[in-house]
Amino acid sequence: IRHTNCAPASPYLRGFSDDLVMPVSRWTELRRDEIGAVPGLDILLDSSETGPALVGIELASADDLPALLDRMAHSPMLVEKLESDSQFYRFLI
Repeated sequence: IRHTNCAPASPYLRGFSDDLVMPVSRWTELRRDEIGAVPGLDILLDSSETGPALVGIELASADDLPALLDRMAHSPMLVEKLESDSQFYRFLI
């Protein structure tokens, strides 16, 4: 599925082209309007066919992380926290 790099200046997308192909799950859904309604969330990769594929979160302080993780755990969204020792985390950072 084709995706558009919506944040080419983002350090997380350094080296990504403006248009890229990546596999996606067909049974998940992130809605642009729901993401846009939450301050601090930014769509980084998006597809007109399947919707957002990568969403960035910017916190004002590291102290905000526990509350964010709690809200994510109780949200209906499928959320995956990337551990700093994971291969995907190292790829993005």
